[in-house]
Amino acid sequence: MIEYLIYFILTLALSTLFAVAGLGSAIALVPLLNILGLPFDIVRALGLFVNFLTTVTTSFLNFKKNLLDKAFVLPLVISSIITAYIGAKLSLSMDTEVVKKIFGFTLLILASMILFAKIQAKGRNENFDKRLLLVSGSIGGFFSGFLGIGGGSIISPILIFFGIRT
Repeated sequence: MIEYLIYFILTLALSTLFAVAGLGSAIALVPLLNILGLPFDIVRALGLFVNFLTTVTTSFLNFKKNLLDKAFVLPLVISSIITAYIGAKLSLSMDTEVVKKIFGFTLLILASMILFAKIQAKGRNENFDKRLLLVSGSIGGFFSGFLGIGGGSIISPILIFFGIRT
């Protein structure tokens, strides 16, 4: 029983910390809870669930305040929802150790893109290609479902790489 309380406190603390930064906590939560002994498949599902709750809550609040740019967000959301399902189904048919290695490799690539990319962001107010948003959302959604992390952790670096500020 005490371990579930520890898992809950860690989840709450990481989710709060990452929400303040505008990120999904699953990128830290999934490996941490797996290291603490929870099965990888369980923590991936938990990571997606926590990010789902955070995303729904913040999206509702931002929608209510009229802060969402619907033309920008809808292609990302639609494409990521479809491909997240595909990624999740594929990961269930693969060996867990392979998925863990892909998880670690993906996080290294994303961190490198964020840390070392020297790209001048154009901003969202300029014309942006909706096809780029569909591709970015599809890639983000696929890896989100496959790895159990939030799609924004993947979509943001891709958009930054293409010079679109998120």
